[in-house]
Amino acid sequence: RCARNGRDRSKNNLRVYASTKSAHCFSCGRTMASDEHKTLMGWDDEDFNEEIELRETMEYLTDTEIATFKSYTGESGKEARGISDSTYKHYAVRTKYDQVTGEPHAQYYPYFEDGSLAGLKVRVLPKTFSSLGHIGSSSELFGLFRYKNSGSKICCLSAGEIDCMSLRESLVNYSKSKGNSYEETPCV
Repeated sequence: RCARNGRDRSKNNLRVYASTKSAHCFSCGRTMASDEHKTLMGWDDEDFNEEIELRETMEYLTDTEIATFKSYTGESGKEARGISDSTYKHYAVRTKYDQVTGEPHAQYYPYFEDGSLAGLKVRVLPKTFSSLGHIGSSSELFGLFRYKNSGSKICCLSAGEIDCMSLRESLVNYSKSKGNSYEETPCV
């Protein structure tokens, strides 16, 4: 499409991914997903209209896309990996549930820039990743939006979203067990 309209003058911006039988145009930002990849990611026609489904781009999510995303996900993580719903809610992580079993199928981790939701890191359980919207070097650390006004002198950094939530869960539970009422230690 870009080669025909003159946007892709070099004609080398289309990347085909053999493993997922999908393709991405780095000129226009459009991703074409195969039926197999859609199934793997848990996407169906009820979840996404075609434009949203194919937007694995570096553009910020629109309000319409955010509303659509919220319509088929929930706040409860169903205690997946021993993490409480309060922690999932604290980090604004949303979960898509299997339509047959009701168990978590995918988790969506929010990434912010300048106080706005810019993108979502998608984890199809157990461990297949993709992203929607803009996630990059200019994105804030996962969870940082919760601690912007923290007065804590300590901040815990973790290597991943699940590690971050598990660490926060441990610290909150430890603090409760000791009867402490200190400010929460930021975990990002």
